[in-house]
Amino acid sequence: LAVEEQFYFVWPLLIMALAMVAKGVSMRLKLGVVLSLMIAASFAYSVHLTSVDRTTAYFSPLPRASELAAGALLAVIAPWLLKVPRRIGIVASWTGVAIVLYAAVTFDPHTVFPGAAIAVPVGGALLAVAGGSIAPEGGAEVLLGRAPMQWIGKLSYGIYLWHWPVILLAAGYAGRELS
Repeated sequence: LAVEEQFYFVWPLLIMALAMVAKGVSMRLKLGVVLSLMIAASFAYSVHLTSVDRTTAYFSPLPRASELAAGALLAVIAPWLLKVPRRIGIVASWTGVAIVLYAAVTFDPHTVFPGAAIAVPVGGALLAVAGGSIAPEGGAEVLLGRAPMQWIGKLSYGIYLWHWPVILLAAGYAGRELS
């Protein structure tokens, strides 16, 4: 929900503010600079906060803003991505998917997360999306564009939103506490 809050409230305000300053500078350049600074600051804050309060680091939008900002920066540089050779896009998309899968199977309760570890799945997602933008017909989209994967994608956000309340209610109903 923090991501939605950022997307619907913070980002439009940021874009409007940037549109009003430095009118002679392109919006793409202004966004690129501001997003790069946001990524650096939020990531550094995530690393710090994770070392002192993992719960707040996980749930607060400030240490997690770098993730959304990284995707926004990718959108800002999209015109340049289209100039990258197709074969690099194919490799990037499959490498990105492999990195996300690596994080999914190797991160465990001992992984200090989000902190610096967030760079692994976010970096993988960025590579997958960038590669798919460069070579949509030859990269991981060959697999990810299939109907079963699209179906899972459509369900995933709802599952994400509802899984924790359902688990808590079920545990409470069973007379157990989750640690």
